[in-house]
Amino acid sequence: MEIIPKGEPVSILYWSSEYIVNIPAIDNEHKLLVSIINDLAHSMHLQNSFQAEVATESLHRLSNCICTHFESEERFLLSNNYPE
Repeated sequence: MEIIPKGEPVSILYWSSEYIVNIPAIDNEHKLLVSIINDLAHSMHLQNSFQAEVATESLHRLSNCICTHFESEERFLLSNNYPE
């Protein structure tokens, strides 16, 4: 297990070009989701303990972004006559 010095950025997910779907709005939402997840991991690392308020706020933000993201993907698929 790698020990990351306190205060160093923590990333548990890394954006890769393999994830690009060539739809800029969707790609940007995917990048935002990765960023929020990493922000949560980093804030927990900085606190060096589980902070319920920080975790609740981050998880709420993540939940909202996930809902928005899936709505965007559904709209895109419907507007392009993608079979259900």
